Amino acid sequence: PSLYVLEADSSVPAVFFGMHGFGLDKLRRIVVGAAHPGTKPLMSLEFEEGFLPVRLGDASVLRGLVGVLLNGRDNVQVLHQPEWC
Repeated sequence: PSLYVLEADSSVPAVFFGMHGFGLDKLRRIVVGAAHPGTKPLMSLEFEEGFLPVRLGDASVLRGLVGVLLNGRDNVQVLHQPEWC
């Protein structure tokens, strides 16, 4: 499986930093910011070939999304950056 970047009004993947998509098997690290109720936390998905910065729409989805991304992957490191807001 891969992650693809979609523009808001597009139905086809965009090219992001020269990448068409990121293979989930190449995910190496997830860096997450502070996730307080009512905030839109930042996270960075770091792959072998690049990174994908993500601003979530609501803090309530952060834990679930990280859990899904880690499912079956024991080689992915999770770091917390509380100063990221």
